Amino acid sequence: MKKLILLIGFAFLSLAIINFCDNRERITESDYLKYGDSIVALTFDTLRIELFKAMAEKGLIGAVDYCRIHALDLTKIYEYGNVTVRRAAIKFRNPSNQADELESEIINNYINSKVVGDSLYSIIIEHKKHVHFFKPIILQSACLPCHGKPIDEIPNELIEFLQTKYPNDQAKNFKVGDVRGIWHITFDK
Repeated sequence: MKKLILLIGFAFLSLAIINFCDNRERITESDYLKYGDSIVALTFDTLRIELFKAMAEKGLIGAVDYCRIHALDLTKIYEYGNVTVRRAAIKFRNPSNQADELESEIINNYINSKVVGDSLYSIIIEHKKHVHFFKPIILQSACLPCHGKPIDEIPNELIEFLQTKYPNDQAKNFKVGDVRGIWHITFDK
């Protein structure tokens, strides 16, 4: 049933993106925000469903291994034409998710906004021939067994597994509500 819902969502998103790409000269910032949020919602749902499925079938270590092997490909499922999808973090686990200079600046802005109690919103930045959509990734309680405090929230056996697969892992010691990273979607203008 969940796969059917994802397929229907993907079909609607694909039609919307085709229409979006065909009408670029009339696209507003609000349109970019809407399409960016839609792509993030579908991508996040796909990642979450597949990760929870792996966790139910193979346990926590199996789920992390599944994520290690498949997360980058799952993130790109909803890319279309000149639309790219990426997750980025300053404190990353997979080096492929390391934030570049612009992404680091955006993440730090979100972290600083969170510290002073501001609400966090998706944003659009136009640069040269691209429109960049950014949305914060906020740590949820379901993420603590992999990204929380070692020993208290991350079990010892997972810590050992992470040390062998990701010797430079920085993606831990987060608390619920922390800015974990960002979604970065790039549209060609």
